[in-house]
Amino acid sequence: RTMSCRWFRLTGIPLVPLVRRSAQRRIGSNPKNRKEPIEYAFLLRGVKLWHHRCVVRRMIATLALLMWVAMCRYSCLSSVRVRDVRFFETHASIFVESRKTDQFRFGQILDIARASPGLFCPVALLYAWVSSCGFPPDAFLFQGFDGRSMAKFNAKPVKYHQVRRYTFAMLSEACGRPPAELHVLFGIHSLRIAAASVVASHPEVLEHAFLQFAGWSDVRSSRTYRSIDIDARLAVTTSGKSKGVPGSIFSRS
Repeated sequence: RTMSCRWFRLTGIPLVPLVRRSAQRRIGSNPKNRKEPIEYAFLLRGVKLWHHRCVVRRMIATLALLMWVAMCRYSCLSSVRVRDVRFFETHASIFVESRKTDQFRFGQILDIARASPGLFCPVALLYAWVSSCGFPPDAFLFQGFDGRSMAKFNAKPVKYHQVRRYTFAMLSEACGRPPAELHVLFGIHSLRIAAASVVASHPEVLEHAFLQFAGWSDVRSSRTYRSIDIDARLAVTTSGKSKGVPGSIFSRS
């Protein structure tokens, strides 16, 4: 043990601290801090406040809503270029060059349906951003910016810390709670978790289409991110009540 700790301090190999943190999670000394999902109504409240503000706030609002609707990680949408987005009468298509589970790097096309009349439409918000940003076709759709002026883009993909900071600033304005409290409860991945939980609860959605759209390789990988609400949990013990299951807790009432 002494030799291993001394070797850990002396070596400069980047893999060593990663292995150490993984081992800590395995033995339970450093458990994962899983964040809560961000509900769509909560996110939409902030998007409606920011989508008509300055150019950076419009970009953050569009990106946050797309991460929810498309169930995408930050790394997927940050690499999307203007030419990768196409609009149709019924939907919009976004070509993602690579995803976490895309081993062959074939890329994936994400089709996002237009919302029904009277509802806030993510496709319309995306179209407004593509039309107003003024970026050339080869430029990144969501670009980094100067944090002081928030008016000058640097032609590079928007950084994670900028997305995280200003997304929670938007949510803070929507709910009236300070960003520090929201950071404890939520993360950027909370957008993907919430969307996966909502979509998985709809029986008309084909499971293989859901897994492919969300970028999961199998059902087991998706279970970590799919939360079950109280109605679904109660349905486990109430489903047999109407069927008269003999000798069970349902027949004792």
